[in-house]
Amino acid sequence: MKEHRKSVDEEELENRLRKLRLIKLADGRFDVMGDVDFSDLGLTSLLEIPIRIRRVTGNFWCSFNNLTSLEGAPERVDGDFVCSFNNLTSLESAPKYVGKDFSCSCNKLITLKGAPKDVKGNFYCNDNSKCFTEEKVRKLVNVKGKVIV
Repeated sequence: MKEHRKSVDEEELENRLRKLRLIKLADGRFDVMGDVDFSDLGLTSLLEIPIRIRRVTGNFWCSFNNLTSLEGAPERVDGDFVCSFNNLTSLESAPKYVGKDFSCSCNKLITLKGAPKDVKGNFYCNDNSKCFTEEKVRKLVNVKGKVIV
């Protein structure tokens, strides 16, 4: 397994932020046109990102960090939402809607509390501290695709 960074790579974070196509909303948050990649930056929280994102029209990746919470995640992601390989114990503050796949594999999840309401693709939650069943996932989440536990 890949080793996580020990501290935030501020320069790389700034480079990735500069490349985003942003639309500023009246409430100060942003919609992003396209993909957002905050993977492997050494983040312990998405609140370390200096902007609040409401919606992403592409994919949102925040894998291979040291996240313990999804606070600060977008409300809606039209593509994939991937938060695998972190230290998450719950899915509180996850997007409410994911237009393609949702992956929270390889974390320390002990609950699915806060999982998205709708996932239009597959839902991956294998290799966590607790083993979940497909039935449990489908009770909480409207998954159109497969559930991989």
